[in-house]
Amino acid sequence: GPAHNTPNIPTGSSFEIGGGDRKHMGGGAVINNRGNAVWSGGEVMGFGGSVIANRAGGSFLVTSPATLINYNGGNVFLNEGTLNIGAPLGVMNTHWGFHQSATGLLDIQLGGTNPATPQFDRILIGDGNTVLGGTLRVGLTNSFIPVPDTTFGILSFPACTGSFASLQCPGLLMEAQHNGGDVALIAKDQPETNKEWKQYFFPDPLAAEAQPMADPDNDGMPNLLEYAFGMDPHNGSKAPTTALATVDSLGGKSVVVSGTRYGSIAFDRPYGTAALTDVTYAVERSTTLLTPSW
Repeated sequence: GPAHNTPNIPTGSSFEIGGGDRKHMGGGAVINNRGNAVWSGGEVMGFGGSVIANRAGGSFLVTSPATLINYNGGNVFLNEGTLNIGAPLGVMNTHWGFHQSATGLLDIQLGGTNPATPQFDRILIGDGNTVLGGTLRVGLTNSFIPVPDTTFGILSFPACTGSFASLQCPGLLMEAQHNGGDVALIAKDQPETNKEWKQYFFPDPLAAEAQPMADPDNDGMPNLLEYAFGMDPHNGSKAPTTALATVDSLGGKSVVVSGTRYGSIAFDRPYGTAALTDVTYAVERSTTLLTPSW
């Protein structure tokens, strides 16, 4: 039957939208989920101002193709908790607004490149306003390994306000591209920025252990240097490859300028010849080794 007023699903409780029949939500009705909700079948029609709210701490799992339609407008799906699309893969079609707050987390799984099957999770927003924030978390399923430069259109909408504040994709190199009508994930083969490097090595790139001066492997090198030299911040046994050539060296890395031989310091550039876009390497010198003289 139809849902009216404000049903509340408390923490620790379960709630299911199931069966193949259409479900109705009365005008102004709000379903507040703070427990574990599963949408296993059937479309939901909103009669105006209807809201499905996955509150902070709540979990909402869509296990089958899910469709939200309108009888009257102004209906919204609000995610303040964790929203999983598919089990493991699926599509959510909505003509309601889709809002994700700062506490919300959208979990997207990639299992291939075909959007029609689907081989990766998608949310298709036909109309209604879209507001994005919070976290986008990306993982792999079905033993899939994305090829660099492959694009996955995970979200489509007519218009959008905001963007995901954080991308979590540990063990993956991904860029979340916010475009005028969609959000796409782009697979990469190497990081180009510190942000991408942190997303690869840390489950939460905003955590204290991921910050530039943190040293999670206690090797005396902060994350900033680990990044600049292409190192693993969790492996303290590996040091950057450097070579020192003195003025007296007859070969190696020493250099000759206007007939005078100078010493040099060489290091392996991370990721081959690709340049990190937010790091500058510079040599400093001092005749006294005192701080102001560098």
